Amino acid sequence: MATCPTSPKPNYTTFVNNYLSYAQTASRSLQLPVAAILAHWYQEWGMPIKNPAFQTWAPSGICVSGYCGGSTGNAFPIFCTLNDGVQAYITQMNYYNDGSHIDIFGFPTKLSTFYNIGYKAGGKTATVKNDNGNTVTAQGVTHYGLNDIPEFPTPQQLTYYEHQALYSVLEALGASEWDAGHYFSGTDTQPGRSLINIVINSGWQDSYNYIY
Repeated sequence: MATCPTSPKPNYTTFVNNYLSYAQTASRSLQLPVAAILAHWYQEWGMPIKNPAFQTWAPSGICVSGYCGGSTGNAFPIFCTLNDGVQAYITQMNYYNDGSHIDIFGFPTKLSTFYNIGYKAGGKTATVKNDNGNTVTAQGVTHYGLNDIPEFPTPQQLTYYEHQALYSVLEALGASEWDAGHYFSGTDTQPGRSLINIVINSGWQDSYNYIY
């Protein structure tokens, strides 16, 4: 099968209704906010092949029914069930959550840590290729973490820092090797910007910004 089967991406509400429980399972295992996982899956839209984030690796022991996509038709595994796909995602994401790899800005890639400490990439740049294969300069942005919340925050401050913590995870994911250091949005070259836009536009930054 050379071409991956697909279907139209649903709206945000339908997506959550269909896949929230799966994202909560991944959140519990990875200690990442549910909203970050929902955004990742929504951006990639691998659900038609039961491969939530369209990963290319099929971990050993997880059921695969076939492969599709790419020039050879075997770039992406089609998992047997969505539960299989979620377990494969968790296994793959642990690669970006153990601190043993370095992202484009020189930070150890441990996504769960950035939820607490923030992602302080302001002023940092890196040369990467975008999805069109063009060489561009990625621009880092500083986002705060939950540890930066003041001792006695106002409700507005609490919301601000909780959003910032989520954005920290998403920028760090964009700067990781997963998407070769981008997830840009249009001409914006902040890594993870397209994921941040999803959690803002969907309202998930308020509804699902928690670790399950």
